[in-house]
Amino acid sequence: MLPPSPGALLALALLSGAAQAAEPPPVPRCAATPRIDVSADSTGQASEVCVRPDEPTAFVFDSRLAAGAVEFQPEGRLADWAQGKESLTLHVIPRGDYLPGERVKVTVRFADGAAPENATFWLVGHAAQD
Repeated sequence: MLPPSPGALLALALLSGAAQAAEPPPVPRCAATPRIDVSADSTGQASEVCVRPDEPTAFVFDSRLAAGAVEFQPEGRLADWAQGKESLTLHVIPRGDYLPGERVKVTVRFADGAAPENATFWLVGHAAQD
């Protein structure tokens, strides 16, 4: 049996590298959850919320949010967000370039003084469906 030529080995290496490069890395799955319960026991736990670019997501609480009580980390990844002055809702809209698997931490503080004092969520980018 003849040994393979250097050119054949190079072609094989290039082809196998191209096949690997053509497959994008897998994006973490984001399981949609229509309801998340926040209780006094859940302090320190952060729930994941699936979000899509340019689509609003609403959080509805049974306690009023404190004034200026919403923090995003990192900042600047949302196209818009709104907290009602007296409402129990928070609306967030990720930017159009928000990527599948991208994560933004959201922390809200409640105004009523009851436990828990705050809640934390992860906005997880979900692949848009056409």
